[in-house]
Amino acid sequence: RCVAGFVDSAKQVGQRLETGLPDDVALISLRYQRRQQEILAVAETNRADNLSEVLQRLERNAVFREVRLVRQSERAGGRGGMQFELRLKD
Repeated sequence: RCVAGFVDSAKQVGQRLETGLPDDVALISLRYQRRQQEILAVAETNRADNLSEVLQRLERNAVFREVRLVRQSERAGGRGGMQFELRLKD
């Protein structure tokens, strides 16, 4: 039961997060930090302006109580685009 509950919760978080992601932004990882009660999400995009759009959508839609950009960098492997990490509080 515990595993099923965790999977359901992870799916719900993923679905809520996807409402704030433009179609050309790929969610790479989600990590729940229980002690801080927050979610770290890593995503990639080919367009730098998508980052602003993601932040605006998540804040405007009140998907999460708090949305913070933790870091942004060029995508690894010389593939162009960017990778960014968000800290989300429920």
